[in-house]
Amino acid sequence: MWLGRPVACRSLTAPPGFEPPRVAGIGGGADMLTDAGPGTANDVAYPPFLNGTWLCERRVFSIEGDTAQAEGAWHLLGAPEGNIRQAEQYEVRFIDTRQVGSSQVVTGLDGRRYFGVVLDRGAELDARTRGATVKWDARTPNKLSYARKFESGAGSAADLTVVQRSVELPNSDSKGWGFNELIRITTNSGAGFGNLKITYASRVQRRFRRGLTESGERLVEGLEIMKTYRVLDGVAG
Repeated sequence: MWLGRPVACRSLTAPPGFEPPRVAGIGGGADMLTDAGPGTANDVAYPPFLNGTWLCERRVFSIEGDTAQAEGAWHLLGAPEGNIRQAEQYEVRFIDTRQVGSSQVVTGLDGRRYFGVVLDRGAELDARTRGATVKWDARTPNKLSYARKFESGAGSAADLTVVQRSVELPNSDSKGWGFNELIRITTNSGAGFGNLKITYASRVQRRFRRGLTESGERLVEGLEIMKTYRVLDGVAG
C-alpha cells in the first residue's frame, strides 16, 4: 500500500524491522457481541503531514487459507466488485483531530509534539465502493454502516464495529506507526431467511512508514494484513 500526493500506495512483503507488532489475544476468543468498543473513543492518529487528500493504490499480494472466506471479508470491508487481486486506486482524506474534538497529539521526527490527523473512514469506503450510502461520524469513529449496489445488480450492506484496537503512534525514531483492530462485521444472510443477521470477525493490521519516490516526492509505504475468524455463539475463534 502506498500513499502519495497523487503518487501511489501498494502492499509489500515486510522487510526486516518493518513487521507489524503482534497483539496478544486479539481475535481468538474475543466476544464479538459486546458493545463496549475498543476502550477509547479516539480514532487512530496519523502524522499531521498527511492532512488533506492523497491518492492510494492498493493491491493484494498473498492469500493464505480459505480464499473464498478471505474474498468475502475483503468485499464486506469495502473492496469493489471483481477479482480480489485486482489493484485498486482511489482518494483518501485525513482530518485534523481538532476538527472532531479529540485533539490527539503525536511526536514528529524532530521530537516535537503536534496535533495528529485521522483517516476519514466514511470517505475512504465511499471512494472504494464508488458511491455506497455510508454512515460514519468522525466523533464516533468505531462504527460505520453502508449499503451499495454492484454493476452486476447484486448488492450488499453491512455494519462495521471496532471491538478491539491497539495503536502504535508516530514517533521521532522514524520507524513508522500503525494499528491493529478487530472488527465485527454484521450483514444480512441474503438467502431467503428474512432479516437474519450474520456476524463475521476480521482482524485488520496496518503499518506505515515515510518514503520518497524516485523523483523525490513524498509518499507513505504501507503493509496491511487481514485475518478472518469464524464466529460461534458470538465468540471469534
